[in-house]
Amino acid sequence: MSAVATFNSLKAASVPEFTRDPAAVLEKLGTPLRVSFDWSAYVILPVLELLGDRGITLHTSEHEQLLHDVPEDDDKFTVLLTPGHRTFLPRLDPDAFGDAEFRDRFAEDRIDIDPADAGAAGRDVIILLHDCVADVADDEVMVIRIG
Repeated sequence: MSAVATFNSLKAASVPEFTRDPAAVLEKLGTPLRVSFDWSAYVILPVLELLGDRGITLHTSEHEQLLHDVPEDDDKFTVLLTPGHRTFLPRLDPDAFGDAEFRDRFAEDRIDIDPADAGAAGRDVIILLHDCVADVADDEVMVIRIG
């Protein structure tokens, strides 16, 4: 089974409203981003964890406490990329990670991916995250919803 990821930009001032009704707010106020990503969205989470192990904490932001208010019936994992994440841009180098790191992380998280594809998938996630962080405007967040 494959998961889908959606990518939207949203004004940072709308984050509190987003946490009360994510789907409705994204439909009303979000701007869908055209993102080319050919892998299951399930590969994004282990890469975020791997990055976090290296101190590249894209899965947390100044809006973290608000994300705890997302309704429990919303079964999607949400990442809010903010201008503050730009400090990580120099460290979001896909070539700094080896195939084995991605292969081991995917296996640990029981992600169904051909081990021969693990490196390419992991590097594609890092490129995607880099591009999203680089493109976030000062007054917005990039919303990644996985599920």
